[in-house]
Amino acid sequence: MKDTILFTFYFFICAGLGYATLNRYDPLDLQALSDFVQYENIIRNGFVQGGTIEPNVGSRILIPYLAHLLYSLSIPLGTWNMVNFSFLIINAFFTSATALLIYKFSYQLCSLKHVSHVASLLFLLNFFVANSYLSGSIDSGYGFLLLLLTYALYKRRWIFLPLLGFIGCITKEVFWPVGSSIVVGFLAYEYIRSRKIIPINLFYLLLFTLVSFSTILFCNYLQTGTVFLPWALIETLLMSTGGIFSQEPDLPGQVPWSVFAISLAKFFLTLGPLICLGVFSIRKVPENLLLANAFAWVTVIVLAMAIGANGTDYARFMFSSGAFVLCFSSAITIFSKLEPSFSQESDRTNHP
Repeated sequence: MKDTILFTFYFFICAGLGYATLNRYDPLDLQALSDFVQYENIIRNGFVQGGTIEPNVGSRILIPYLAHLLYSLSIPLGTWNMVNFSFLIINAFFTSATALLIYKFSYQLCSLKHVSHVASLLFLLNFFVANSYLSGSIDSGYGFLLLLLTYALYKRRWIFLPLLGFIGCITKEVFWPVGSSIVVGFLAYEYIRSRKIIPINLFYLLLFTLVSFSTILFCNYLQTGTVFLPWALIETLLMSTGGIFSQEPDLPGQVPWSVFAISLAKFFLTLGPLICLGVFSIRKVPENLLLANAFAWVTVIVLAMAIGANGTDYARFMFSSGAFVLCFSSAITIFSKLEPSFSQESDRTNHP
């Protein structure tokens, strides 16, 4: 009952944060959210009449099709954009589920409700929740499933890896490399701690990889009619962006160093506060979570470099994979500074 109340509370927060998409602006009008054009096509028309779907979003089935089901059952609600309404409800569901899991995971680690509540609220208050998770993107489901994968591994529920690989890859294709890096991070910690790796865990990693790869191929074939290999996406983006470190000036006359400075400023404005807060309490995070998060961040940084991403994109990719570690450690820092005696109380954090 308490979880239901908390989830409902988070859901209404998410609905409020995403309200502007209903009649204030349309994500379709924003060049930065160009993928939403194809999501909108699916939401309106479903699978059969969905039109041409580009291979780079061919496996992103889960959230647009859930939104399509809701759109098919909905009736006009005043001036609200019903495509955006359906999309917002589904995204709000996954975002609320992420916030609830952050709360429960945090409480299991520190047994402190106030820290756990603040951790989940720090997540909801981040720039990317309002501007990505709840606006023209499928990152809400992607972020939730990455956290669910991390939680399953922390609880040693390796048997769920194949299922999570399937669901994750019908949400967003990059779940395969990033999710795999999280699994490898847990395996690396297992080896460092005991100088051995449990064979069955290697088998689950292999199964996770096979299921993820097959899912991406199958979904792309269903939606595009062609076999599109996942790494071909990077080649396509390299051709369109010019490759690594290929950032173009936003304004005429900008010099390269100013482009880099602006990109760096965007990164720190969106993710910097959580990093600066979290670094003071990073030792409170279990070591296996830290190592898995580090592996995931290396993966997303390499992928972002490969497609010529800018500072905001780096921050968004890192937030999706590391939201829990950042929000949990930041919440501990906040209470440590407000209440000096809290430092001793929070030492009850459970380390594996």
